[in-house]
Amino acid sequence: MTVVLAAFFMPVEDHLTALERLLEAATSLDAGDGSALPRVMVVGSVCSSEDYVAVLEDAGCVVVDDELCTGTRAFAIEPCPDGPPLERMARMYLARVPCASKYSSRFDIGRHVLEKAQRAEADGVVFLLTKCCDPWAFDYPHMRDALEGAGIPSMQVEIEQHMLPGEQLRTRFSAFAEMLRAGGG
Repeated sequence: MTVVLAAFFMPVEDHLTALERLLEAATSLDAGDGSALPRVMVVGSVCSSEDYVAVLEDAGCVVVDDELCTGTRAFAIEPCPDGPPLERMARMYLARVPCASKYSSRFDIGRHVLEKAQRAEADGVVFLLTKCCDPWAFDYPHMRDALEGAGIPSMQVEIEQHMLPGEQLRTRFSAFAEMLRAGGG
């Protein structure tokens, strides 16, 4: 998450150089056996602090993917290879996953989150819903129901921007991790 957030604030060239160095260093690391840790996907709107993910990892989970406005959603755009450049760019942006504040009858956010969680082999999903972000709050029941129907446990946490996670959140994440280790919901 730190790497993704840095992309919003660093010059592109500097970020790409740092990312290449990070990828080179990561290939030589021994990640150990994380197979015993519950695999969790994080979903929500704007989360400007990596501390939430750090607390989730400290609780005994490994974050395997996200669907955050300030995460992969910001740059997950499928390329359109054919046509004039401007037209390709327009098609790319029109085909991307819409922001929760934009309604599209062609897009099913519940199915999208479910499929993404399944591709990531997530054991559970944590919804970080920013207070007063009504669009994500409206979509939450649909996403939760889609996951529940597939047997993927989830939890919702309401967060405030620019506020660090407290001990209550640490306790909730630990309980969620324990539930996932015990076999789900």
